[in-house]
Amino acid sequence: KTSMIGVFFATPMTAKNVSINALIPAVLRRGTENLPTMKEISKKLESLYGAKFDCGVSKKGENQIIRFYGEAVNKKYTGSNQDTLSELADLINDVIFNPILENGKFKADYVSQEKEQVKDIIESRKNDKVQYALERCYELMFEGEPFGLCEFGTTDRVDKITDDELMNGYENMLNNYQ
Repeated sequence: KTSMIGVFFATPMTAKNVSINALIPAVLRRGTENLPTMKEISKKLESLYGAKFDCGVSKKGENQIIRFYGEAVNKKYTGSNQDTLSELADLINDVIFNPILENGKFKADYVSQEKEQVKDIIESRKNDKVQYALERCYELMFEGEPFGLCEFGTTDRVDKITDDELMNGYENMLNNYQ
């Protein structure tokens, strides 16, 4: 009764790019040129019969995956001609390719807020002791190797990301990632 759509970008993990890649989808989901706030994105999703949209990063072996995905009710169950999946695909396309920018860079307040969110995620890993122990084991066993990296990077690295680095990372994602 629902249809799903996803766009995934994959790249080898490095200590330098992992935190930038974690920040990119967090900033992109904040708004687009057509829907400049999360509130407007939420309203759009509600107009699609409560469609769902999310994005983030995950780790698969030595690769980092940047995910943009959504789920919408199949139009044959809505009683209307509205093509919810197509409109959801347009929204995801808008989020990825039409971000809201200021002077050619991501909105500064969005970036600073999302940096804090990513750092909170990194710090909160310690709350699940079993999972944290496993992740620390990987970090120690594979020190200096991509497999040992956390998919969100480190809080220190997140703090050091500049506006230019983030924009370059975004352009690199669009042009070079699988």
